This record gives sequence, C-alpha cells and structure tokens, in this order.
Amino acid sequence: MLRGKLYSVIESSLLDQKINARIALNKDHEIFQGHFPEIPILPGVCTIQIISELLGEHLKSKLRLTDGDTIKFIGLVNPNTDSQLNVEINILKREQNTVSVSCQVSTQTASVFKMKGTFLC
Repeated sequence: MLRGKLYSVIESSLLDQKINARIALNKDHEIFQGHFPEIPILPGVCTIQIISELLGEHLKSKLRLTDGDTIKFIGLVNPNTDSQLNVEINILKREQNTVSVSCQVSTQTASVFKMKGTFLC
C-alpha cells in the first residue's frame, strides 16, 4: 500500500527470526503536505503500516495489527533530514494465524519508534 509511493526498500533480510530493513522515504509524497506543511513529519500510523508491509512481505501474508501491547513514539521523522530509516523486526512467536513481534525504527542518529505487538495473518 505505501511501498513504492511513501517509501522504497533499499535492502531487507531475514536471519534467525529477525528482519533488518533499510528504507528510503519519499519526501515529496503528498502525505507530508498535510502532516505538516511547514515541518513534515512521518505519521505514526504510517510507521506501523511500513512494519506490517515489511513483515508481511517476508511471511508472504497480508497482515493486520490486532494488539499493540507497547507502542512508543520516541522521536519525530522529518523526511527532509531523515531520508532513510532502519527497521528491525524480531519475530517473537508465530502461531497458526498470528505472529508476535518486537520492532524498532531508527534514523541514522536515534531511535524514533518501538513496538511490541501481534498481527493477524
């Protein structure tokens, strides 16, 4: 949904139940015109959707977040200064229809988002 428009994947790998991805944000995407025109900021819901898409791609399944046990927005992502993000997704538990994960998103200099949650497959 957002891939190819809001962001593109520079690299992505899965090793020992851990996904590491580096993505590039499209600073010209229309979402930044409304959130916010003077100082663009990546919306939190988009951060969660990016995680869902990256995880779903590796699991070959469309996912939906059902439980956000811990969701922390630690910093702001301005696409003009933070054009690339590192996304780390640790698969904690995988059952028939669900997958539990812990995630972290960071810029080149700081962590900006942490989450523990469960997705429905």
